[in-house]
Parts: sequence; C-alpha cells; structure tokens
Amino acid sequence: MNVDTAIHEAGHVIARLVWKCSFHYVTVIPDRLSNGHVGITAAPNTILRSTSRTLNEACALLAGTMAQAVFDGKRFFYSGCESDVYKAAFLLSKKSYSLHHAMSNTFTLCHLHRTAIEVLAGALLTEKRLTAAEVRRMDLLPQGKTGSKSSRQRSKLVLSHRRPKNKRLTRPRARCTPCA
Repeated sequence: MNVDTAIHEAGHVIARLVWKCSFHYVTVIPDRLSNGHVGITAAPNTILRSTSRTLNEACALLAGTMAQAVFDGKRFFYSGCESDVYKAAFLLSKKSYSLHHAMSNTFTLCHLHRTAIEVLAGALLTEKRLTAAEVRRMDLLPQGKTGSKSSRQRSKLVLSHRRPKNKRLTRPRARCTPCA
C-alpha cells in the first residue's frame, strides 16, 4: 500500500471535515482510474450554486496535493494529482478566483492539521476503506467552544485575492466558509 496515496486522500478528507463538505467514504484501494479516492455526495451543478460552496470544493480538491507537499517539504504537483488540480482550476475560474491563492491557503490548512492527516493516513493504510461516520468518530479535528472566535477561524481560510477580469492586480475579499 502506498503511503503517499493515504496522505493524499487523508488531505482531501480533512479539508472536507474542516469546511463541512459532505462525503460518503474514503478509500486507498486502487481501481482502474486511481490509487484511491473520496466518494463525494454533491452533484457538480449544485457545487456552482454558491461562491462559498464552490471555493470550499475547489480547496478540498487541492488538499490532497497540498497534504503531500506538507509531508514531503516541497511545493509542486505530483503525478496522479493532475485531475484534482484541473477540476479545482475549473471551479475557481467560474468564480474568478486565483488558483495560486487557493493552493496557498489549502497548504496552510494542511500544515495546521498535519497530525490529523497523519492519523487518518495511518488508519487508511490499516483499514483500506473508511466511511464518513467512521472518520467522524475518530474525532481528528481540535474541538473549540461552539461559536468561539478560534473555532470560527480554524474552520475558515481566507481566499484573500479575487482575480478581476482583464486585470493582473488582485483585490482582497472572498472567504472559504463551511458548506451549508
């Protein structure tokens, strides 16, 4: 079993938990298309309905690659991650957001939750497949007081730059917020 695949899939799942995006299961069992995957519940047309949902889904797609970068100490694309990056770039382009800033913020999320990613990756290497309920029972994310500033800050990453059409300069505004 490949440790890199387990870290990659764990990164996706931790991002989905932080941003409260739904999923059915996560697996590191290879199939004909990939070495592992996260089974998501959202249909593509519902993802594009709101800006925050689109940003959360795009960042969750990037989280696998960024988790690998956190553990390897490098920032570059890995073979097998191209489809995640292309899908994220497509979603971000629909809302005119920068892929670079989404990647930077997702890298920060993966760095902050490095221990949770490592624990989940270990469980995936042992179990091969975990349901969403099993992952939630693992209680991987730090628990803050409900509604406290620190817990809100942990669950939101600032996507600080929106790319205006036909301009190279960016201006701050949008935020990644939890999916509804």
